[in-house]
This record gives sequence, structure tokens and C-alpha cells, in this order.
Amino acid sequence: MSLFGDHTLSRIQFFGIHMLAIFAVFYFSHLAVAGDYRNSSHGSAASGVDRSNIDTKYSVFSKGNCAHCHEQHASLAGIEPNPVAGAASPYAVFANEENLCFECHDLGGPASTDIKSQYQKTNKHPKLSDLATEGIHRPWENTSADFTGTYRHAECTDCHNPHAATAANPLFKVTGVTPSNGGAGSLPSFTFGEVTDRDQLYKVCFKCHSNWTATTRLTAVQFNPANDSFHWVEKDKLTTYTPNSGSGKGIYYTAKFNLASAPTMMPRTSFSYTDANLRVLALRCSDCHGADSATALTPKGPHGSSVAKILKVPVGSTYTVWGPTADRNNAWCFNCHDRTPFISSSDTSSGMKNSSKALHELHARKAAGAGGRCVDCHLLSPHGQSGVGTANQRQHLLNPAIFREEVDNTTSGQWPQHQTWVIPNCT
Repeated sequence: MSLFGDHTLSRIQFFGIHMLAIFAVFYFSHLAVAGDYRNSSHGSAASGVDRSNIDTKYSVFSKGNCAHCHEQHASLAGIEPNPVAGAASPYAVFANEENLCFECHDLGGPASTDIKSQYQKTNKHPKLSDLATEGIHRPWENTSADFTGTYRHAECTDCHNPHAATAANPLFKVTGVTPSNGGAGSLPSFTFGEVTDRDQLYKVCFKCHSNWTATTRLTAVQFNPANDSFHWVEKDKLTTYTPNSGSGKGIYYTAKFNLASAPTMMPRTSFSYTDANLRVLALRCSDCHGADSATALTPKGPHGSSVAKILKVPVGSTYTVWGPTADRNNAWCFNCHDRTPFISSSDTSSGMKNSSKALHELHARKAAGAGGRCVDCHLLSPHGQSGVGTANQRQHLLNPAIFREEVDNTTSGQWPQHQTWVIPNCT
């Protein structure tokens, strides 16, 4: 017989089993490991989740306590907490899906980042008003079928592990898919697993934006480092990236950047923003996709933007146009790339030159109207260009529907090698 009597012991044993079942239900989506959670932004004893300024009854719980998010089926100061809208949650939380996160991550909330406002912009991942995605997210998703067809969705926990994410690494231990690349233009295969580094953001994006989900989205194909040209996001797939001097992959070796906007577009810790360093910096999807009117304090990541394609634009920037009408005066690309070669006849840093004449400037100035637009030579999609079937003839994101680049030939009547264009080549 126990100290509390057999009846009490049986109740305790039953209660233990009951709580174990609850633990399995609401933690199985992102398994909560004590060490990871206590080291996370939410679990920190010093600065973790704290709802006490929303409801003073929560002041009985320390910062980072699970009870700030999970109800635990117990009264609080004599009052049973009521989930938002009165509906029970499968994770024993006070609100379902993004609404739980937005209770803190909104304007004036206890969290330092206002994410909800980003989702109120024109271009965003499906949330808030998109009822078609409500309730689709399931406790454990680890197959392509979980993100395909009618199951297609993008909840906060698809991109963040709330029990492990930190301010320094908001992607820590969220799930992603690692591509195994073949030759240029080929469809990769994928391995499902966890992401540990911010430079692996592309693996999180590929859960939806790739052929892994049996869709026609070929973003992973475009970023393949075997392609003739690509923006370098697959850092762990190509560990050495070398600027070229005219005949290889990689950004041109004298290319320059918009150093005023680069820290906002490509935020990095302990990084020196010079042209030389930026030429060999691995990119993240969030370097291009994020908030408009962005500052150093704006929440990072592709939550929402007033600009098409959820494109990031630094506050005050006039480079906001994306698409066929973009030109040297307004092209969004100039938020990262230096505009000078397009407005100065003597700046040949882009490599497209004839002797001392900058041919980017010449095209932009003389080929008025349709001929002066960026997409008249370059791809509308800047992710990458495979050049399938014609090796090394799709460098510099050139548009195959317009022209191609020859590697060793300047007299065949086709477009010549980088840094060897001359005016008679253009017909």
C-alpha cells in the first residue's frame, strides 16, 4: 500500500499514461529534446516564450515554460483556459497553426519579430485568408505526398522547428530535402532529413519548390551546380566557388556589387562587405526573397512582400521592377548588383566590353525600348540555366531563345566568348 493509498496510486499511474499520450501527440511533429529546447529561442530561461504580458495569469510560469503554448488540461488560477474559437487542438495549444505563433509574433506582441504583418502583404506564402490550407498540416510529414496536390501547404512549422530554432539559426532541426544532382538540366533525387545550417535554407524550400513533390516546379534543376550558370545556393554541393576571367563558371572576376544595399539583402554575421568577398559568398533563398522596405531590424525570410515573387527590397530602394519591363533604371537586380556598368561607358567591370567600351551601357543606351531590357539577353528566372545539350553555352544566365555564347570561337557568326564581344557581333 502506498503513502497515498492504492486508489490514489492508480490515479497517478493513469494520469502518467494519459500525459505520456499527450506528449506523443503534440511533440511528435517536431520532437522536443530537453537540451535543444532549453537552448532554443522559445525555451530559454532568460528570454524564452512568455505570455504573461498578454494574460497576467501566465506570470506563474517561468520564461520558456511549455505551458505558455500548451494547455496541459489543467486550470490556471482557477480558470480553465479556452482555446481560440473554442476548438480543441491536436497539439494541446491555445490556437491552431499560424494563429498560435501570431499571438506573440504580431505588432506589439511580446516577441521581438512581427511576422503577422508580413503575411498581410500582397505576395506571401499561403496563410491567414487562405482557408484552403487550413488544417492540412499533419503531425509528422516526411514524404513528398505530404506536400503534394491537395496537401500542399506552408505552415510556420514547415519552415521552423519551434522547439529548436534560435535567433542565430531559425532553421535549426527543421526538416528539408537534400538533392542528389546529376548532369546539367537533370532531375535530382532527394533525401529527407533535418537542416542544421542557415546556408541550407534551400533544402527547406525544395520540400515544395522542386520535383520532389511531383510538381512541374524545377527550381532544384535550375540551381544544380553542374549547370552552365546558376546563383550559388547549394553551398554544401559545391564547396569551392571561383570567379572566372572569361571562360568558366562563376561570376566575373571584376564584377561589382551594390555595397550600400548588400548588408540588407545578404545579412551575415562578422562579414566584411567588399566586392571580392561577395563574389565568393554562398547565397540563401532569403537573400532575394523577403520583405520589401527591409531594414536590419525587419524579420528575415520569405514571409511576405508587396513586390512580386516575395522579392526583398531594401527600404528606400528604387529598384523594384521585376519582369519583362525591367531596365537599367529600375531593375530589381540592382539591389545586389552594381548598376554603374549600365550607365557608364567606361566601366567595364561586368566583363562585357570591347576594348575600353562598356557594352552593357551601350545596349541600355542605344537599344531603346524592347532592346534595352535585361530579359532581352538574360533569363527571366535568375536561378540558373542548364544549357542542356550544348555545353558551356548558357553561361551568365543568358536566354537561349535569343542567343548563345561560344567558348573558343569569335568568328563563326555566333555570339562570341565573354569579354570578346564587339559591335559587329550584334546584328
